[in-house]
Amino acid sequence: MQYKHGYPNLVQKKILTACIYTMNVKEEEMLRDNYREYMGLFEMFLENYFQKPMLLCSFNTYQFDDYDKYVCEVFSKDEKADGDGLRSDEQVLAEWIAEETKGDLFAIRTARKYPTGYDDILEAGKQEKMEDARPILTSRLENLPDYRTIYFVYPNWWGDLPMPVYSFFDEYDFSGKKIIAVVISGGGGFAGTSSPECRPTLSHES
Repeated sequence: MQYKHGYPNLVQKKILTACIYTMNVKEEEMLRDNYREYMGLFEMFLENYFQKPMLLCSFNTYQFDDYDKYVCEVFSKDEKADGDGLRSDEQVLAEWIAEETKGDLFAIRTARKYPTGYDDILEAGKQEKMEDARPILTSRLENLPDYRTIYFVYPNWWGDLPMPVYSFFDEYDFSGKKIIAVVISGGGGFAGTSSPECRPTLSHES
C-alpha cells in the first residue's frame, strides 16, 4: 500500500488467494459463535491487497490421534469419523481443488501402511528420509498424457517431499506439464520441497 490519496495498492494485478480453515466444531457451532466475524477480518485484508479469497472450511476435525486415551465429553469420536475414519488435510484440500477445477483425483498409495499418530508418522518420515527410501507404490496413473496441469498436494516431511512422492516422480515423466505444488505443513511452509532437487523429473517451466 502507498500513502497517497486513495491508498493505491503496490500490487499491479489481481492475485489468486484462498483461506483454508480447519476447526474442531461443527458448522452450526461456527455460525453460532461468530467465527466468521473473526475470519472476515483476515479475508478483508487479502481482498484489499490481492482479491477476494476463495474459502475452504473443514468442520468437526479430530483433536487427538486416539480418543480412548483422553476424557473428552464435548466432542464425539464417532461423529467425527467419516467412512474409513480420519481424513487428512491433504485429502480435504485435494478434494476441494478437484471440485473447483473440475479435475480428477489420484492418490499415491503405498504397500507400506503408515501409522496415523502424529509423532509416529513424523518418525517414519524421518527414517525414510535418512535412508533415501523409495517406498513401493500400489496405485498407478494410467493416463498421464491426458493432463496438462497437475496439482501436487503433499505434506512437508522434515523439510522435504514424502519419500513416496519421490517414488512417484521416478516412475513418471512430467516434462512439459504445468506443476502446481500445494504443501501442508506444521509451520515450515514449502521449506526445501520446491527446490530443483525435490523434483528431478520436472521441466524447468514447471
